[in-house]
Amino acid sequence: MRALIVALLLSTTTLAVPAAAMQGQAAAPVSASIAVGSDATMVPPEGWTVSREGGVVRFLPPEADLAIAVVPVPDATTGADAAAAAWKLAKPGFARPVHLSQALPARDGWDEVVVVSYDVPPAENIVAQAVASRKGTAWTVVTIEGALATIAKRGAQINVAADTLRPANYTKESFAGRAPHPLDAARIGQLESFIRTSMAELKIPGAGIALIADGKIVYEGGIGVKDVATGAPVDKDSLFM
Repeated sequence: MRALIVALLLSTTTLAVPAAAMQGQAAAPVSASIAVGSDATMVPPEGWTVSREGGVVRFLPPEADLAIAVVPVPDATTGADAAAAAWKLAKPGFARPVHLSQALPARDGWDEVVVVSYDVPPAENIVAQAVASRKGTAWTVVTIEGALATIAKRGAQINVAADTLRPANYTKESFAGRAPHPLDAARIGQLESFIRTSMAELKIPGAGIALIADGKIVYEGGIGVKDVATGAPVDKDSLFM
């Protein structure tokens, strides 16, 4: 649950704050995107309070036991360093030790994404994490600390909002109106090569594959073995659980 929440916090997009929030006052819930982080934007969760203190943008749910902040870090060597710098601004005195710093695949216009989880005694029933996203040399860090029960309750809202966090000048790719490439022998060969490489890295002994284009099976077959002892190969008729 905790790792899932953190990973989902990673893919945030775009924001724009009302005047009251710009002055550091509590603002009415908004649904438009607002400026956050290092030239980034994001859409606040619906029904949450948004406030701004300097460069820190805070998102507070109706419950009082959860706080999320988006913090700009102009420069840091690593994601963990960016997270540490962000906590100094979001919550001075935060001193929980790092449990795990994990790099995630870059996406949504970010050059690098790092999730940092912190040690929390189980009896506290609290989640403490930071998600640091880098564009160029600047980082935008999302810090989250609060009751596990409230995070579970508000998880859908958190994930929806997080999925709107984007760096400046990001344009989401769209395949609308594009003609698909034909699934010819060359492209089938590329897919097969990718599958073989993935199977080797993941230590998968055998796989059955079928490719369909325009409602027709254009390729079916097997790669690898269905029995590592006998070496019997996988074919198009091999049965899997």
